[in-house]
This record gives sequence, structure tokens and C-alpha cells, in this order.
Amino acid sequence: YDFVIKDAWDDGICCQQGKGSYNVSVDGRHVSSGGEFGSSETIFIGGSCGADVAGEWQPPPMPTLTPTTPRPPPSSTTDYSFCPGLTIELDLTTDAFGLDTSWELIDRNEDVAVVMEKDFPNSQSTMITECLDPRGCYDFVIKDAWDDGICCQQGKGSYNVSVDGRHV
Repeated sequence: YDFVIKDAWDDGICCQQGKGSYNVSVDGRHVSSGGEFGSSETIFIGGSCGADVAGEWQPPPMPTLTPTTPRPPPSSTTDYSFCPGLTIELDLTTDAFGLDTSWELIDRNEDVAVVMEKDFPNSQSTMITECLDPRGCYDFVIKDAWDDGICCQQGKGSYNVSVDGRHV
């Protein structure tokens, strides 16, 4: 896996335009941190892109609810505690312009976005969980439509990404 952070104005996320920064950890070990970079910075965080994993991979099924009296409402989300692949979690806090924020996971082998979300509420935290094929090789990309990032002049936005419970 690679962690990729990009800045459209080629001046990073620190220092002349605010105090943006990032920290990358794997299995609790610090891998990299920064904020001063040009248009982008890429950090290899491990993984075995395209590793030979036996069997056909399938995303987890929707959880089965056992009827009780009264019957509970159906679940609107998948329970990823049973994910047979990679569990990716994104903890995203948007700035004052959440509609400007989008993110995607790109499968390098296919060069396509396998997950993509946008149009978030303003100044709110959202936890997103996805279950991915463990044989894939993915890039996480977060974008801001106005190229001013999600911190600091327009609010205190931030994000944290975890793979199988490990902060990356």
C-alpha cells in the first residue's frame, strides 16, 4: 500500500497557507509525517499487492437478523466485523465546506476507483468502513474541490485511515 497526499497548488499543506500536517503509522509504529511537500508525497506503507490468496474473494453478506418480538428494523449498514478481506476505515471530519470534499480508493491493478464518496455535510465527522478484496493494491486519495484542503482557514477538518484496525 502507498499513502498518497496531493496538493493542487504545489505548496503542500503547511506552512504559508496554514498549519496542515499528517502522520502515518502502521501497527502503531510511526512511518512518516509532514506537511511540507510540493504537489504530492507518496509513502509506501506495506502490503502485498496482488498476493496470491487462495479461493474466490467475496464481499461480506448483509447480516442476518434473527426475528424477535417485536421485530427489529433491518440494518442499513453491513457488519464488517466479518470481513473476509481488508477492512478499510476512514474517520473523516469535514471543514465548513463538506460538499467540496471527496475521497476514493483506486485499485492499481485495474486503474479504477473501487470506492468513491463525496458531498459530505459541513463541519461534521463521518466514519466510513469498506471491505475490500485482499488481493488488490489500493491508493487512498482525498480531494478538495477548491484546492484549499480541509484544514485550517475553512475549519478544522481532518482524516484518519486504518487498514484492518491499524492506523496508516
